[in-house]
Amino acid sequence: MGEIWRGEARFPDGHVEEVAIKRMLPWLSENPLYALMLEDEARLGMLLKHDNIVRVYDARTQGSFILVMEYVEGRSLQQVLSRMQKRGMQMPLAASLYIARCLIGALRYAHEALDDFGAELGIIHGDVSPHNVLLSVRGHVKLMDFGLARASANLAHRDPKKVSGKPGYVAPELVANHEASQLNDLFCAGIVLWECLTGRRLFKGKNPVEDLRLVLDPMGGSGADP
Repeated sequence: MGEIWRGEARFPDGHVEEVAIKRMLPWLSENPLYALMLEDEARLGMLLKHDNIVRVYDARTQGSFILVMEYVEGRSLQQVLSRMQKRGMQMPLAASLYIARCLIGALRYAHEALDDFGAELGIIHGDVSPHNVLLSVRGHVKLMDFGLARASANLAHRDPKKVSGKPGYVAPELVANHEASQLNDLFCAGIVLWECLTGRRLFKGKNPVEDLRLVLDPMGGSGADP
């Protein structure tokens, strides 16, 4: 939906901070659904203030719609796991458990979040995977990208049974066309922990369709990578 730029922002108290700027792709800005989805991401991001969630500081239209977000110096968990696998290395147990603990903490906070009037937002991240977990050089773990999140405050209306997220990182209920719930996020957090502990993909087929089939029937195919 967007491209990411690195920049600097000057805050009201005068301090300058590096930020990440997410800009909607111009050809998508003409689609009302995608525009609303990015506005929803901005709204949720500015509401959620947790140490393990990437902050959204501001959102505005400057030619196209942009989000000004916290800049995290580091790599995604997916990049780290991929590099370790190529080198025949494995994530230490303590590091795996620490990442999982931070991820679960972020999800619990998001799932229990309230709006400005004290009403439950009912947030479902919808895209929990190693790609959306950032590991900073300072040891911080940050969940990012609420672009596919569902919440009561959203303006974009999507099919509650539609599968969102990456194949291989969705819950069986969604593949079976049941309505999304916060339990789906927890299932995917479990996948992330498993892959940290083993250094392998849990549901990895020959193509995205086979990934989804393996989620429904893990023993019906080749299963995890050898």
